[in-house]
Amino acid sequence: MNKIDSTRLSKVLAALAKPKDRVTSSTANSPNAVNVKKGAKDLEVLRAHLQSRLQDLKKNTENFHETAPVITVQEILLWEFGDSILEHPEFGNISKKIAETMLENQQLEKAIYGIVDRMVSPGP
Repeated sequence: MNKIDSTRLSKVLAALAKPKDRVTSSTANSPNAVNVKKGAKDLEVLRAHLQSRLQDLKKNTENFHETAPVITVQEILLWEFGDSILEHPEFGNISKKIAETMLENQQLEKAIYGIVDRMVSPGP
């Protein structure tokens, strides 16, 4: 598995937390944007996969609030490293540990649950 840049997950979360139109329009002009390696279109793919997975989770799981951050981290890791990461025998444990560590930081916790709430709430 490639090394995970500790700031990268925070940048991806920040990009997911922004409204779609702000991410798309600001990425072309910002050299520090999360989309240095990936285009805004790729971020929309992540957003769509995450939204679908969280909505399914909410319908089918009673402990949604506890599981949603792990799912969010898993989707970001899948987006970042590709499907081959699923072959890693510790993928589930790693993503759970990353989510737990991120939730210890109040700002990251707020960002994660803000994203989760936005993904499962009905759109305009």
